[in-house]
Amino acid sequence: MTGLSIKPMSPAKAWLILIGLLLILSYAIYWPLNEFRQQQLQSEANLERLVSKKRNIIADSKQISSNVAAIKKEISRSKLIEMSSSSLATNQFQSTVRKISARHLISLTQMQILKPKERGGLSQLFIAIEGYSSLTQFYRFLIELENHKPLIRVTDANIIPIGNKKGFEKLNFNFTLSTLSGATQ
Repeated sequence: MTGLSIKPMSPAKAWLILIGLLLILSYAIYWPLNEFRQQQLQSEANLERLVSKKRNIIADSKQISSNVAAIKKEISRSKLIEMSSSSLATNQFQSTVRKISARHLISLTQMQILKPKERGGLSQLFIAIEGYSSLTQFYRFLIELENHKPLIRVTDANIIPIGNKKGFEKLNFNFTLSTLSGATQ
């Protein structure tokens, strides 16, 4: 055993072995780590896209909320009859007609609720009224109905002059009033 001689390795062979070991280590360690890093970067980019989409959804939601608030404000300003039930809307409509007639000293002798008609998402409410008044009071009453919001429409009108008292023409009238009522959410 003592007869074995150990020869030193040549520098070129040592460098080749070292380079080979480094290549094996790079394939075993660096490339898998680099691939894992690329996957993490891709996951981070996907996460950033999702966060961006959620931020856009939140911004759109805030815009929609402000638009809904503006629409509700416009509805309340336009004095639309909101219908939570048909009877509530009809009562509100009757009350409006009574107030307008009282302002113009119209004597209502009869008010009858007629069956509402569905018009898409809205209902058309009907009230038949009868009464009497002077010509000028009746004229002012009709003008206010014409300019009222929501619009009150007069149909099936019968107007009959019934006399002249102290220079005032008296009228007897009957007609149907209608308006649209909608359910706001």
